[in-house]
Amino acid sequence: MIKAVVFDLDDTLISESEYQRSANNAVFGHLSDLTGFPISVVRDHSARASLGPRTEYFQNLLPMLGLEVNQDSVSSLISFHREHTPELNWYPDVLEVVSCLKNEGAKLGIITDGYSVVQHQKLKAVQAEKFFDVVMVSDDLGREFWKPHPRVFNETALKLGILPHEMLYVGDNPAKDFYISKTLGVITARVIRNDSIKADLEYFEDVKENFPLKNFQSVVELFRNLKLN
Repeated sequence: MIKAVVFDLDDTLISESEYQRSANNAVFGHLSDLTGFPISVVRDHSARASLGPRTEYFQNLLPMLGLEVNQDSVSSLISFHREHTPELNWYPDVLEVVSCLKNEGAKLGIITDGYSVVQHQKLKAVQAEKFFDVVMVSDDLGREFWKPHPRVFNETALKLGILPHEMLYVGDNPAKDFYISKTLGVITARVIRNDSIKADLEYFEDVKENFPLKNFQSVVELFRNLKLN
């Protein structure tokens, strides 16, 4: 019997692309303030900088704007990017599904990977704790406990007052969201958003989701069926 529905965050409940746009806009504004260049000029230079790793990208961008490149200047920009307050919203269908699941008696949670400061800023922006019973950032436990490590799932189940096999986990990333069905018996479901950047990733050890979803709203019907078994 399934008693709780726990969700991944990025590209499941919120758009990672929307977050990256917000972070980039914040950095462009910051660099505009530092240099006096209009944001449009900073943006144009950014388009000509490398789109590789963020460190390399900033190393290329700073001299284009007449700024010194060193470890401190690059680290400062990376920190600004991660720590900015994002302009971010739930996907349009999220709160309706959350409301329906609550009416069905489901306990609700979030398990998310990523740098702790980044994920907490995202969660704060959408007021996640207002809508979910338990919110877990795996990086708070340590980088070695990111999904698919079972620890964050065990701790989430404990906080929800359930056993791991009484949890339905809804995610999008085949590289880490569904392997937990093999290690802890968590039931898993996959949603693929239109702007997902992970749709073509390979499954970790070829462990697939228990239930592919045709759309996000299908979570409600799936929970209704699973809570009866």
